[in-house]
Amino acid sequence: DVKSDLLDNLSLKNPQHLEVLSTKPTRFYVGNRDETVSTRHCFEVVHGLAETNAKSFRSPPHEMVMYCSLGKGGHGTPVDIFKDGARWILTKMNLRNKK
Repeated sequence: DVKSDLLDNLSLKNPQHLEVLSTKPTRFYVGNRDETVSTRHCFEVVHGLAETNAKSFRSPPHEMVMYCSLGKGGHGTPVDIFKDGARWILTKMNLRNKK
């Protein structure tokens, strides 16, 4: 199945993918009971990234922001969460959020 092969190739369970991302600042947003993405799987990815280069970084640059799940499957995202993510990206790019 082509879709399964594509998902396997994109998987963050692939050690090579974790190694590439492990040195990059990352932030994951997930609901506390997200059944679509799976809150537990999201945590496992963040933890895997942190563990990949734990010896190289005193505090690995990976964050997980958890908020109350909304909507179908707990996968709804409030506007505030999108805005927070956008501000985080702007900060990482050394840009200012002009209002």
